[in-house]
Amino acid sequence: MTVLAADCFPTELPGNEVHVWIADPDQCDLTQLEDRHYRLLSAHERDKFRSFHFDKDRRQYLAAHALTRLVLSRYTRLAPEEIDFASGPNGKPCARLPAPHTTIRHNLSHTAGLVGCVLARGRACGIDIESCRPLPALESIVPTVCSPDEIAQLEALGAHARLHHFLRLWTLKEAYAKATSEGLGAALAQVSFRIEDEAVACLIKGHAAANWWFHSTLPTERHVLALAVSGASGPLSVSLHRLHL
Repeated sequence: MTVLAADCFPTELPGNEVHVWIADPDQCDLTQLEDRHYRLLSAHERDKFRSFHFDKDRRQYLAAHALTRLVLSRYTRLAPEEIDFASGPNGKPCARLPAPHTTIRHNLSHTAGLVGCVLARGRACGIDIESCRPLPALESIVPTVCSPDEIAQLEALGAHARLHHFLRLWTLKEAYAKATSEGLGAALAQVSFRIEDEAVACLIKGHAAANWWFHSTLPTERHVLALAVSGASGPLSVSLHRLHL
């Protein structure tokens, strides 16, 4: 997938397209990020921001929420700070947008070194990003979240490839859980994935995932990104854009 610069950004969101925006939260220090974007946050978001003890967590949170507001602003022509958010199912944030933008759906994710936001029109969507890092407890995690087929896939790989493949499976599962608003309390082992390059096949409780579209990619050399989008009877067009905060 090609990463496009912000000057290539779209201003329209057709129903058959999925737009992903990413940004590096570490491109500037926390003070600079606050000077530029703290004013965009709502009172609730500011309280949440201040609740984090470590600067790295504050930076990731501020970058992800500023990115979401800036991106939604591009499509709706609203000022970023004027966009209102409400809690949807299981507390999932959703933007309350005026017509004709009421069908825009979004989701955000953040991890060390990268934040991201996905947009789709009239479709539930989820995004998850993970940094490629060692997982000392990997062998104990796998049986709790992976299906028998996924476990077999992982056991056939060497240690480095196993970690990378697990992160791709995990991000797909989390993106699906976020899109459905079920959260990670869902039975993740009942959602089983097979990945061939960037093509993804999914079984949910043993049956093909009807009307779902999944995507797995590497937005940087150090990160894995996955998307889950509902209501898709066939492939969707996805584009990835980078914004400098």
